[in-house]
Amino acid sequence: MTDDALMVLANGAVMDRDAVVEALGQSPPWRKYDISDVRLVRTGSDSASLVYVGTAYGEEEEPVFVGAMSSVYVREGDDWRLALYQQTQLPDATD
Repeated sequence: MTDDALMVLANGAVMDRDAVVEALGQSPPWRKYDISDVRLVRTGSDSASLVYVGTAYGEEEEPVFVGAMSSVYVREGDDWRLALYQQTQLPDATD
């Protein structure tokens, strides 16, 4: 993540890098996840966006979360770093 990166979550929370690191350290990992319908949006020579559907599984067999997601990356030197992440839960996807 970039130093000023943000994550905008389906529950409306907006988290900066430090809050994301803290939250991930306190959350159990997903048992598995799938990424589908990936689309690349070129936004410049040193930036790009990915739009995709993420499906996450906890201990249950059925998905715990299915959402439309977008991730914006920027090139810093030789590295690509996440600058902005957004998720929108898909209605009725886990019912």
